[in-house]
Amino acid sequence: MRDELPEDVPAAELGPEDQVISVEDRERYERALASLKKKVAEVDDYEKKKKLLEDKNRIIEQLRKNQGGPVRLLDYVSQSLDPYKVWLTGLDQMGAQITLDGRALSNDDVVEFVKNLQRTNYFVSVLLDESRQTTEDSIPVYQFKLKVTMKGMS
Repeated sequence: MRDELPEDVPAAELGPEDQVISVEDRERYERALASLKKKVAEVDDYEKKKKLLEDKNRIIEQLRKNQGGPVRLLDYVSQSLDPYKVWLTGLDQMGAQITLDGRALSNDDVVEFVKNLQRTNYFVSVLLDESRQTTEDSIPVYQFKLKVTMKGMS
């Protein structure tokens, strides 16, 4: 049928009944199509791997950025403890929120510890949540709880 058409008629204008291809051409087209599908699958796989690596790199950078946080936190807290008779019994962190539990020999020591933490400028707020006098091994001590918020993480 194809031989009956003029040469200047594009194949796109032919109807399905006019288009006849040989078995060899069909097999060649199917092989080319299979090859193209394989390449598309490879590109999709590459894109997935690329996204996974980008996500991993982003996580690594975030971890590097946050790596110094706990060290600085403990450094500021420990510097604020000196020279008062204050010691910590607990430290919990949830994001920028930190809860400090501790003991002191006097209420004035607790107040000075709070003031020292505020002077560091590492914390947005330092709130005395609880302070009460209790006894430990027959020694009167002040048990306290502070709520602290770190800068740059709130």
